[in-house]
Amino acid sequence: MKDEIIKAAKEFFLEKGIKKTTMIDIVKKAGTSIGNCYFYFKNKNAILAEIVNLEINEFRDKIEYFANFYSDSARKIASIIYLDMREHLDSPKFNDFIYEAMQDEHIRRHVTLKVVELIKSFSFIDKELTNMDSELAIMTYFNSSSYIIQEFSRGSIKTHKNEIIRFFIQWHLRALGILKDESFNIAEEIIKEWEDKYDKLEIHNNKNWIKEKKHPNPE
Repeated sequence: MKDEIIKAAKEFFLEKGIKKTTMIDIVKKAGTSIGNCYFYFKNKNAILAEIVNLEINEFRDKIEYFANFYSDSARKIASIIYLDMREHLDSPKFNDFIYEAMQDEHIRRHVTLKVVELIKSFSFIDKELTNMDSELAIMTYFNSSSYIIQEFSRGSIKTHKNEIIRFFIQWHLRALGILKDESFNIAEEIIKEWEDKYDKLEIHNNKNWIKEKKHPNPE
């Protein structure tokens, strides 16, 4: 029943938003009672926190999957940015859900620390980065990307989604000291390699995508 509650809550969060979703909505959709729901979760925020944790764990698997295709740090980072931006650009409701969830101070802090821990666990990330450096970098990326994706989905930004992805890859690679021309070439390479293959992976709809799909060689 816990899984049914989580599934029902996520569907409502995506469709109605977190604030507009009630516990009654969730339990009706899940086919259970308020009492049974409270056995698993003390309130709506507890359900939200569980969903966010599941998303973080799934995102970690996706990052490792994409990054493993490349030996150099620049392309690993570029592929991770491609993955994240593509998923949010293709699913504006998911982007809105994450943005709304991050307005909660406790969720935002929890997610930031989890992502800092995740990013610093990769061997290709500079180990000299302080936690504060990492937190600032993550929050800068999150706030800027969420805002631009929201504006893009509303039609305020008139461009192709690949142009947005290219910009973010170049921006972050240049912040890491990679020259303008090289960062542009890497961005072009990553977008070209993954544009068609991303859809075939169906990674955004399938929790078991790693086990079910063989690694497609982007070369």
